Amino acid sequence: MLINFLFAYNQIITTNLLVFFFYKKKGLLIITNESKYPNRVAELVKISGSIKIPPGKTILLADDDAFSVLLISSICKKHNINFLSAENGELAFELASKEDINLILTDINMPVLSGIDFARKLSSTPEISSIPVIAVTANVMNEDLKRMKDAGFSEILFKPFRENDFIEKISLFLQ
Repeated sequence: MLINFLFAYNQIITTNLLVFFFYKKKGLLIITNESKYPNRVAELVKISGSIKIPPGKTILLADDDAFSVLLISSICKKHNINFLSAENGELAFELASKEDINLILTDINMPVLSGIDFARKLSSTPEISSIPVIAVTANVMNEDLKRMKDAGFSEILFKPFRENDFIEKISLFLQ
């Protein structure tokens, strides 16, 4: 399990067995196994394991990138979340219309039907317009963010993301 926690200029990365601390000191990156903040490490590990997704929840991912599909499906499997995927917005719309979906994640740049057009199509379809939609994107330009907001996205998850960031974001909509 990879957890990242950022506070001030310090970063902690933990794995199952090791803890690494990254500090900036006089412009240099210092990597050590000793913490300036031992109490925060205990809090961090406690917080990261406390997010639980209720059983039986289903996520639909619309993304044409096989790596993104593999990554998100692996995280969902690890957290016992049902997972469906489609390689474009049109196929995802068909799945959303037929299946019991609790949350939709969509890439923005896809063939056939983009994530923006997919979100607009969802919001104009009364039977499925209440499903929350999260944009999963690397687009950070102001005009892109405005287009996503105008399309009705519930939230934005920026690529690249960490597992903990992903679980925190989706847990807002799967409780």
